[in-house]
Amino acid sequence: MRKLFTYKIFLLALLSFVYSATKANGYDEIKTVKGEAEFYWKQLLTPENIDSNRANSIKVSIPSSWTNYVLQSGEKPKKEGYGTYRFWIETDQENQSLVIPKLWSASKVWVNGEMVSKRGEISKTQKTKPMMVEDVVPLPKSSKYEVIVQVSNEVLFNGGIVKPFKIGFTGSILKKEKVNNIKELLWIGAILIMSFYHFIIFIFRRSNQPALFFGIFCLLIVLKLVSFGENYIYQYLKLEAGLSFNWQSKIYYLSSFMLFPIGLLYIKSLYVENSKNRVIKWFSIISFAYGVFILLTNVMLFTSTLRYFQIVIALGIIYIIYLLFKASRNRKTEAYAQLLGIFAMLFASANDILHSTNIKLTPYGEIIPIAFAIFLLMQIYIVAKRFTNAFKEVEDLSKNLELKVQLRTQEIEKQKEQLAEKNTEIVDSITYAKRLQDAILPSDNTWKEKLPNSFILYKPKDIVAGDFYWMKEVNDNILFAAADCTGHGVPGAMVSMVCSNALNRVIDEYNVTIPSKILDKTAELVVNTFAKSDKNVKDGMDISLCNLNLTTLELDWSGANNPLILIRDEELVEYKADKQPIGYFAEKNDFTNHRIQLQQGDVIYLYSDGFADQFGGEKGKKYKTGRFKEFLLSLSEKDLVKQKELLEEEFNNWKGKLEQLDDVCVLGVRI
Repeated sequence: MRKLFTYKIFLLALLSFVYSATKANGYDEIKTVKGEAEFYWKQLLTPENIDSNRANSIKVSIPSSWTNYVLQSGEKPKKEGYGTYRFWIETDQENQSLVIPKLWSASKVWVNGEMVSKRGEISKTQKTKPMMVEDVVPLPKSSKYEVIVQVSNEVLFNGGIVKPFKIGFTGSILKKEKVNNIKELLWIGAILIMSFYHFIIFIFRRSNQPALFFGIFCLLIVLKLVSFGENYIYQYLKLEAGLSFNWQSKIYYLSSFMLFPIGLLYIKSLYVENSKNRVIKWFSIISFAYGVFILLTNVMLFTSTLRYFQIVIALGIIYIIYLLFKASRNRKTEAYAQLLGIFAMLFASANDILHSTNIKLTPYGEIIPIAFAIFLLMQIYIVAKRFTNAFKEVEDLSKNLELKVQLRTQEIEKQKEQLAEKNTEIVDSITYAKRLQDAILPSDNTWKEKLPNSFILYKPKDIVAGDFYWMKEVNDNILFAAADCTGHGVPGAMVSMVCSNALNRVIDEYNVTIPSKILDKTAELVVNTFAKSDKNVKDGMDISLCNLNLTTLELDWSGANNPLILIRDEELVEYKADKQPIGYFAEKNDFTNHRIQLQQGDVIYLYSDGFADQFGGEKGKKYKTGRFKEFLLSLSEKDLVKQKELLEEEFNNWKGKLEQLDDVCVLGVRI
């Protein structure tokens, strides 16, 4: 906190120095040239021919824009055009130099008949090439100097000698120019540091949107100063780097006008609850669209539209003031400081923009830096206040933290005990449900007794399962099946109880033994069972059902979505199931019965889809049915016990560390 405060005070002191009004010794010796001059409209005259055209001149005051003059015809010159000035400077000093200001927009200057300065390309047409750079020229020894200035303008709002010439001792002028350059460079550097400082804050804390918008705001100020300022960077860009007037104007006006939407977003981010997103959205869209317009058009076109965008800015300023007053009414003390800073920036922006259109709120055309210093001071106050409040909250939290931690720990321990108790109850209930489900499954002894040369791979996803295997003996026939009910876990297990009970009823009560007929009747019983509920229950099962005659080796089989695999002499045959479940189905048909004459050594497989649907392997993909059938074919000659071991190993290796997605049930029987 102390380091932050020291840093802010240092920065504020630096900014105060940068824009202080302190005068260096000798500056009083530099005089501003003000007074009367001859002006020749629509004439580009030189020392050789100016006297012969004197009758066409008018008397004007300088510095001033020629749009304020009244010609002999009674008309006022337009901003676009060209003309010549002549005035005289008298002095009784030696070692004098003349400061030629930024003339709008291309110019030539003669002193006592000798050309001393040329900026841009003067033309009587639109071929004028502006260049606005201050120049300092030493004067020959004389007590009176005739100064002739040619100016042409096709772009800017003002034309002519808008800023004053100055005369003084060469050393004093150079010294003042150097100091002014250093002051502005320090100002640019200070703002640039503030911009990067806030960008870094935003990088480390992305939720701090005010830091982002304030950083952009600072960066726009820097671009504005660099593109049209009194500093070495500007002079280098114009004289050495060849920055065109077109791009110079784009950068200047774009950075000036974009201060408005960025400032609006900054205020909105500070007072979110007081702002209307729709209003800010439309102001932002219009502003950024106008920025694109500036980038894509030439200077003459976009400068002719600046007045219209100023209307948008004026409306936006009113909305910003409304937001700040609303925030201050809600007792946000920071809003008062923000209001002062914003008013300073708004006034300065309005002054600078209007000054460019020859409307003067103040005598100065560039006061945004001073207003920004005031604005920055208010931000320092707000940040310091927020840090102070934050540290107070931390201190209060630290005092009560240990007590809060103890209370919270006790609460968590109590909740932990309650959760453990509930978990034990739930696990006990599900474990008991497993005992009930196991009761409907054929016992291992029964299965081995009826089908000794077989295996069952049964891997529930949870404690209880939706998959189940089933067996029933009727005379010399063994009925057996692998079934997959809707869902898994407790819901799946409940459905399996209903479906298993339905299978038993069909055999015991209705004396049906043909697999297709069993499935038809089972589907009817399941649908009727679920239809008793007032809920729309559409659960059921997929099943592969066999009826094997142990004497004749005839196998009757029928399937609901689940197939039968027969492997004989290392060849795999798949019997397709009917594409309908045991349960509600809109287009239900009778199930198909398949009669298969088996041979000694044949192996048949029944299975649910849990094995083939498991994700795993190096790329985390499904195992798939094709791979599963190929693996069964590779196992078919092996002992059935070994087959089960290899199937389980293959499943576990494929699954790896991934979660098991569904119940797995695979039955294998060798004839």
